[in-house]
Amino acid sequence: MTTFSLRQAAQEAGTSKSTILRAIQSGRLSATRTDDGGYSIDPAELFRVYPPKSVATEHEADRSAGQNAIAIASVNSTEMLVRQAQLEAAVSGLQAILEAERNG
Repeated sequence: MTTFSLRQAAQEAGTSKSTILRAIQSGRLSATRTDDGGYSIDPAELFRVYPPKSVATEHEADRSAGQNAIAIASVNSTEMLVRQAQLEAAVSGLQAILEAERNG
């Protein structure tokens, strides 16, 4: 499963690394520590706390900068990560229900 580093999470959320770090330290955002001392942040968890930036806003900002192709690829990548995280969460929930039914 794809995860974000602190820097990547800050970029995706449109905020600073220190804001993401404070959210982790306060328990508002869960993350796991990596072997090198960094953080690994699940996209679904990040977007639960910091909803993704508006696609229209990103698209307009990048259009004015003349980077349409790059912006579209970036937005599509972010949308795909969000959708993947949502689907993985749904599958996990359904698996838990199925397991409870089998054991109950």
